[in-house]
Amino acid sequence: MPGPRRIVPVRAEVVRRKLATIREAVERLRPCASIGVEKLQQDGLLQWAVERGLQVAAKALFDAGNHILAGKRTIGDPSSSPLWDAEVRTGGRPASRGSGRS
Repeated sequence: MPGPRRIVPVRAEVVRRKLATIREAVERLRPCASIGVEKLQQDGLLQWAVERGLQVAAKALFDAGNHILAGKRTIGDPSSSPLWDAEVRTGGRPASRGSGRS
């Protein structure tokens, strides 16, 4: 018999932290907005930096969305998978990564 269902609250500080990460990434990318595609293609380091900034912003966006969605589901819900339950418990981080900033 499954255990009791537990509602996972949406924690505003988690969403705020993810939004701050997005804001920081966008601010760091802003000076690159005027760089043309040709220059990016010629400068591998600059291309890597722009791609990394976009990756950081996208990850924070997905993490915030997952956190908000987790607040709409419950742990132990028959429609949720064990993987979903594990991600909800760890705030979207794989359990093996620990509590580092993501």
